[in-house]
Amino acid sequence: MTGAAISQPKRVLIVHSVGRDFSPWDYYARKIREELRLQSKDPIDIFEASLSTARFPDGNEDAFVDYLNAVFSERKLDLIMTIGGPAARFFQQNRQRIFPSIPTLYAALAQRMSSNAPATDAMVSVTVDVLSTLDQILKLVPETTMVFIVIGRSPIEKLWLEEMRKLFQPLTSRVDITYSNELSLEEILKQVAILPPRSFIVYGQMLVDAAGVVHEGNRAIDRIHAVANAPIFSEQDAFFGRGIVGGRMTNISDVSQRTAAVAVRILSGELPGSIKTPPIPAASPRYDWRELKRWNISESQLPPGSEVFFACPASGSNINYSCRLLWRPFCCRRASLHCCSSSGGDALSPRRRRPVAVRRSSV
Repeated sequence: MTGAAISQPKRVLIVHSVGRDFSPWDYYARKIREELRLQSKDPIDIFEASLSTARFPDGNEDAFVDYLNAVFSERKLDLIMTIGGPAARFFQQNRQRIFPSIPTLYAALAQRMSSNAPATDAMVSVTVDVLSTLDQILKLVPETTMVFIVIGRSPIEKLWLEEMRKLFQPLTSRVDITYSNELSLEEILKQVAILPPRSFIVYGQMLVDAAGVVHEGNRAIDRIHAVANAPIFSEQDAFFGRGIVGGRMTNISDVSQRTAAVAVRILSGELPGSIKTPPIPAASPRYDWRELKRWNISESQLPPGSEVFFACPASGSNINYSCRLLWRPFCCRRASLHCCSSSGGDALSPRRRRPVAVRRSSV
């Protein structure tokens, strides 16, 4: 064969927590796949598997170990990448049973749940400050008297529930904090529709509800937003543009870019254990203009440096409108206002400066 040699593809196994279509990890996985192909000079061949047993407290992980060994023992893998805490924990506990010589990268997991990572592996973790979410709510609306926290009953959700109960305990003398872990989604929908005045909803995660029903993608938060009579907060920007007010959130695009950069370095020959990435903190506060208007939260109440998205300055007071033209961003005293498409995704980038046509549906 003449000409330059064709690069052999780099084979990457991505192991999902719970399943491929569970938020927020599905957003991380999609962005990481995109970034890998953008940043790598070599072709990337991606295999994917899901730790479905993480949905259940008594899941048989031995079967998943056997499955991975059976499928990939005859295929040369160049990198194993886990997405989310459950998949990372599974690999850390079974490292010697699943391709111990293959470089491994743990991605999109909370720093506080990453202490068991072997020093020989690489990790890109995020700083999840759940206490900050309540602090932001109380600063934004000091008269808040009740917080309803949406959280499911899968093993990872139970871990976060214990963490939240411990962190929020000092605040219980100031606000009434209620958790949804004993409710089905249908019961949650009834509760969030009749919350008392001065309430807020914190959307943690809803993988498996108390009735054992599994909730993929955004269906749970979409249904909650449709009936809720109180504003919704979350520290995950996977849900930004889908009904949450905003605040300081994990920046999935940033985390995914850094994760892909680490993966490319490993695929280029660097030892995973030699790559040290500091935990990635939450980004600057961002808010959804539509939700601010819906709940009568003034932009003057937002913290300095905040960014406001999904705005249409010429909208008037009628929320059932079509915004045909969105003008370039302009700066306010306390916040930057970004006029963006309501479809989410890359439209969240404040770098978009050209006018765009967009239809906005009722909120």
